[in-house]
Amino acid sequence: MMRLNLDTAIVVNVVLLMAASPALAQGELFGPDRAAARAAIIEPVVFDPLLIAPLTPEPQGVVDVHGSDVAGTAHIAVSNGDDSYGVLASAPLSADDPSTSVDPRGLRRHASLGFHLTNLIWHPTRRDGDIVAPWALFISADYRFNRADYDFADPKTLERETDTRLNDTASMLFGAQLFSSSQRPGYFFAFSYIYSAVFQQFGALASNGLPLEGPTKVRGNLLRIEMRHPFTRQIGLNPSVTYEKNSGVATVDVTAYVRWWRHAYGGGRVGHEGMHAGVGGAFATVFVGWTGSNR
Repeated sequence: MMRLNLDTAIVVNVVLLMAASPALAQGELFGPDRAAARAAIIEPVVFDPLLIAPLTPEPQGVVDVHGSDVAGTAHIAVSNGDDSYGVLASAPLSADDPSTSVDPRGLRRHASLGFHLTNLIWHPTRRDGDIVAPWALFISADYRFNRADYDFADPKTLERETDTRLNDTASMLFGAQLFSSSQRPGYFFAFSYIYSAVFQQFGALASNGLPLEGPTKVRGNLLRIEMRHPFTRQIGLNPSVTYEKNSGVATVDVTAYVRWWRHAYGGGRVGHEGMHAGVGGAFATVFVGWTGSNR
């Protein structure tokens, strides 16, 4: 009787161990394994070549050329687990006034500094030798600002007057990455709300060439929908649609990029901006950049 009970106990323990093994094998990853999974699965999919809304902590820089309108942007960040805290700096490298704005935020022609906080919620697991993440959620907040001097003519004396104004934007992004594993890239979808307050000068010029009016604050409430998808580890496509509620102007664009030797990448963007105040239409830019990640 004792022998039978002992044999039964051994069989039960073996069955329980076999049943527990798949669960253990498919358990959520932590520590270095989680960091490696994040680099292999998350970073390639949400890669943002133009640094419009970066979501990963890798250092990165890009120069975007729209005819003689050239802008440069740099990004650095630190990470704390699945959270990242970043700093963005952008400046015009050529101050031409194009017929399309390219940047619906309105800060492209101003040097600006920004900060963002991004939180990633996901549960990567190991399954049959593959690392999988059926879903990953992103919440990101972004603020950028600039202090600019605006010159204009005094309406009576036509002497030069200067006003200093604060331009700023704030945004909130909600995104989801779906169907990703270490064997295949997934898709990233996001919705963003962007508040923009940028000063502009309108009206005619005085005889001395200065604007007759001081700066006027132009507020924008922008809704942006985007997708990011790498076809391979080197080639990706990021389409987006941005709608500005106050003016009713919609901007549609598609960004294609190629990542080549180690950390370098480049590509192009084509799009169309709705007509407003005599500007708008089709546009195209080319860009080159560098990223601290070579994935």
